[in-house]
Amino acid sequence: MTRSLGILGAGGHGKVIADTAIASGWRKIAFYDDAWPKKQTNGRWQVSGRSGELLEEIGAMDSVTVGIGRNNVRLQKLSELLESGATLATIVHPHASVSRFAEMGAGSVVFASAVVNVDCVLGMGCIVNTGATVDRDCRLAACVHVCPGVHLASDVTVGEGSFIGIGAVVKEGVTIGANVVVGAGAVVLHDVPDGLTVMGVPAR
Repeated sequence: MTRSLGILGAGGHGKVIADTAIASGWRKIAFYDDAWPKKQTNGRWQVSGRSGELLEEIGAMDSVTVGIGRNNVRLQKLSELLESGATLATIVHPHASVSRFAEMGAGSVVFASAVVNVDCVLGMGCIVNTGATVDRDCRLAACVHVCPGVHLASDVTVGEGSFIGIGAVVKEGVTIGANVVVGAGAVVLHDVPDGLTVMGVPAR
């Protein structure tokens, strides 16, 4: 049987989701983007219409997801899809390692060479990007983005909508609040309250 996936958002993040989905056994990919018809292709896949067309065609698809990198927008769009009765796909690249004892929220994606270890809990719409590691007992709230090459040590908590920049490192037991931005290459040694941007080594 052909597995069909609708992806809302035809930019770069959406392309990586499509590639990951195909590697994971999906066979039919359909893109939707609110820039259509101006945006008719993302360079590899055709765009079939706007979000309205996706909502009309939900019943014909096995699952849908949101390929938008901005955390707040992704959360909004995933919530709208759920309210419309959509089944949200959770997609894990076959070259990623996700513990059978980890919990993956609907609409989350784990890209190639990433690791999600035992007893981690990921909320809806999380991104664990290429080569990132999320060690044991971490808790990621909805729509957290863990960028490529990030390393979260054990028992780290990350609040809703936070962005952990490329190559950042977070010490074990640290709590990062909601809507936090951690700069590229930062080393986070202490808790970070909601809404802050931190950077540097150590992060401040």
